Amino acid sequence: MKNTKRNEIIKIGDTFPLSKNYKLINYLIGTNLQKWFQATYKLTNTYYMWIIALDGIERAGWKDVLLKDGRIKENFVGDKSNPPANFGKTFDYTYKAVFEKNGDSFTFIGVYKLDIKNTSLFERYYIKVSDTTTLKDF
Repeated sequence: MKNTKRNEIIKIGDTFPLSKNYKLINYLIGTNLQKWFQATYKLTNTYYMWIIALDGIERAGWKDVLLKDGRIKENFVGDKSNPPANFGKTFDYTYKAVFEKNGDSFTFIGVYKLDIKNTSLFERYYIKVSDTTTLKDF
């Protein structure tokens, strides 16, 4: 496993063989979380870690996929009469360090920014802005 500390550079393709979101967060930024099942973790006011599976399977009303053009599409397919708490909060964050979950490991796939021009309430698109991060860049 890459021996990464918060100030070190994480590069696209770096893989971390850890089984849980909180273990990845603890390892990369030195927290001592005992549980963390959410997909996002706030690093700064404008920068988050986003830990997701990009397999198109619905989770909590959302389907996430990596498109052929390199963008990420987040599509709300859940019950629109009873949406999740993060529904409609499209502009709460600017940048996301994206870690793709694959079984019992996580792979860094880049830093993404919300593509406001092509985003709607039900579909959010993210464009890659960097292949590296220190998790405090943005």
